[in-house]
Amino acid sequence: MRSASLLHLLHIGALIFSIVPYRCWAAKGEGLGRETLIFACKDNVRFTVKIEASRATVVTSAASHELSSHRSSIGRRYSSEQVTFIQDQDRGVLTGADGGPYHNCRLVVPGDDAQKSNL
Repeated sequence: MRSASLLHLLHIGALIFSIVPYRCWAAKGEGLGRETLIFACKDNVRFTVKIEASRATVVTSAASHELSSHRSSIGRRYSSEQVTFIQDQDRGVLTGADGGPYHNCRLVVPGDDAQKSNL
């Protein structure tokens, strides 16, 4: 009886872990609620987004921008007075930041070099 309960709890834990995407758990050793995302765009332009709670820091080759979260009907949206970042699943758009354009961007999965040629 006891082993059946333990098995049931393990099954529930595995189910929850499989439903929630990896990025929602602690990514790269960061605490829960923190994540670092790398986007590769057309013309081999890249930027990084570090998300913590309701804030995001966008780092490009030209500058770093602190953004606040805002309600969005699609994915996530963070912005400041000049810069806006929108993420919808594995796609991202960054507007107003120097060093762009940052359009047709996809989330980079570590170790997946095939994505670079599919932009």
